[in-house]
Amino acid sequence: MADYTAFDMITDMIGKATGVPVSFIPNTRENLSSYDSLLSAGLSQVNSCNFEEEKLYCIEDLLHVHTLILRRKLPDDLLMIIGSFLTAEPGDEEIIRVMSANAMHPSTKPALIDYYRSLPLAKLSYVRYFAGIAGRFLYGRTVKFDMINLSLSPLSSGSITPFQENPGAQLTFFKEVEKLFDLEKKMMWEIEHGNRKEALQTYEELYLYVKKRLHREKQLQTARCHSHSLNVLCRKSAQYSGVHVSLLHEASEHHTIRIEQAMSPGELHDGDIRMLGEYLTLVQNLSMKEYSKSIRQVTAFILTNLGAEINLGTLAELCSLSPTYLAALFKKETGMTVGQFITIRRIQLASDLLIQSGMQIQEIALYLGFQDTSYFSRVFRKETGMTPQAFRRKHKIIR
Repeated sequence: MADYTAFDMITDMIGKATGVPVSFIPNTRENLSSYDSLLSAGLSQVNSCNFEEEKLYCIEDLLHVHTLILRRKLPDDLLMIIGSFLTAEPGDEEIIRVMSANAMHPSTKPALIDYYRSLPLAKLSYVRYFAGIAGRFLYGRTVKFDMINLSLSPLSSGSITPFQENPGAQLTFFKEVEKLFDLEKKMMWEIEHGNRKEALQTYEELYLYVKKRLHREKQLQTARCHSHSLNVLCRKSAQYSGVHVSLLHEASEHHTIRIEQAMSPGELHDGDIRMLGEYLTLVQNLSMKEYSKSIRQVTAFILTNLGAEINLGTLAELCSLSPTYLAALFKKETGMTVGQFITIRRIQLASDLLIQSGMQIQEIALYLGFQDTSYFSRVFRKETGMTPQAFRRKHKIIR
């Protein structure tokens, strides 16, 4: 998405301020149906075409769970979905009233309680306030939003809901929602801590859960929503691990485009595995959680400007420190000098380019700031034990 940065900022702002998750999805009934597991009455029951711009829709479902929706038609018709969340912690009497109103079987009460506990608790007016701020970023201008309150009403008295007809379906529903939340939470923890094997195993469990929900007529749409959600989870987990946001932008935007261009659920699945691996590599190689703010600024600048001329004076000015103090602080926290750090990261990137791109060695050298190809080859050999030509022959991916 062209304005990914705005989406990223909105997600961070609302998440940090309220604890409520934010999603952005194309405005289609198929995409809304992927949120059925988060609402007892299903967002797909709402006619999304009737959503108007410059209106903030506050939806309350049959379990008194809230979701906020904002629509932007141009340049790409999409919905910003904030939620789901609770506005008050339900007591025992409230839970009994909810169960009675929805004809729930008594055996589902523990599952309902666990479901409520899995949701964030936030003040509605507070979430609305930050949603309004987010909307102004989404539209790119100051907008006064009309608040539209919607309640998902029960079906007519003459009809029977699946839950009324089969009380056991309620218990299954809540257990599946809990499992989804638990798997996502576990996978985020594994990514944040760089546990590659465990993260991949948890992803496969999550994928199998989602795969069961891929209806034949809308497999691709549902799988695409799942992939977008996974991209956000991976990015946030890597950010929590200490990887600088400037380094995550390119990866996240690349996979957003990849997801939109995928032609089948299988293609999405293969790409998602690669995506997870890439985020884990970022965490394992570039986590700056233990660094001070100044060193995080410096390393982030270096990693996003490897092809430019970088000197200690420029870096010192960036974080308002003297060059001498910065040099000492950098060595203390990273275990290497600024020059060594730059060289190592340039050679790491050169290695990737030799394997994955068709760039000539001279082009790679110039791209990384080496004006002399012979000097680049000497530095590369010193760091890797082989020349760039030998490295490419050994590791080149056959396409």
